[in-house]
Amino acid sequence: LEEEMQVVDSDSGLAVAAYVGSVQWEDTGAAAYFGVAEQWVIYSNMEVVAVGINEGWNFFSPATETFSSFSNLAMPSNLNPVDVLSFGGSYTQSAAVSRRLVLLPTNPKSTAEDLKTVWDATIESQWTCDLVDAPPEDHFYLNADKTFLIAGEIPFSYADLDKNGEYDEGRDSLEFGACVGDVAVAAMFFTSPDELATALGFQVAGIRPGWMLMRLWTPEGVSPFVEPGDYLTLQIGKNCLLAEPEPAVK
Repeated sequence: LEEEMQVVDSDSGLAVAAYVGSVQWEDTGAAAYFGVAEQWVIYSNMEVVAVGINEGWNFFSPATETFSSFSNLAMPSNLNPVDVLSFGGSYTQSAAVSRRLVLLPTNPKSTAEDLKTVWDATIESQWTCDLVDAPPEDHFYLNADKTFLIAGEIPFSYADLDKNGEYDEGRDSLEFGACVGDVAVAAMFFTSPDELATALGFQVAGIRPGWMLMRLWTPEGVSPFVEPGDYLTLQIGKNCLLAEPEPAVK
């Protein structure tokens, strides 16, 4: 339709219309995005050989910023929620006092007086953690752009000083985080996007709704997302850095 065309070059008169294919699911009246096509559909009113645009219908790949001929449009389920997260690794600390692993929420509004943890268990030299449910409601908070809700859960080893089999702030002693390399990680839970712009942001950034394992800080040139192949190679110990170290003063 003419009203869907947008002029992108007034000198040549080039105008295009852009469309994004998506798959949605609806539950009790609320819609969420299940997948977003990785190629956009572009209609152009003229051929532009220099950038590979044909007159008529084209494909455009945002990842490579290239155009190609229009053909079949793949509709992947790249926003299918990840309902279960399993991660683990090694722990070498030994002491007389019982050691446990707890996941603590990153939301500062989660109150210590009535803290609900998603995991609190005895830790062994080889340990695993399996998260199968969404975090409690008070663990969630809005992302920086206030477009969707997230929850973060940071793994910590701790000494169960009061020996009651659960973490008590002020009575038990937190020790170390869990690291891939020397960077601590957190289990993050992303709610499914209910707006197209948010769904596109997820697809471009590589975010999946549900559980993902992420670095708490990102070394230069490293993805914030932990590769699934590293999910069971985490290390808990004193060399695990929870925050990016300050640069050395010269």
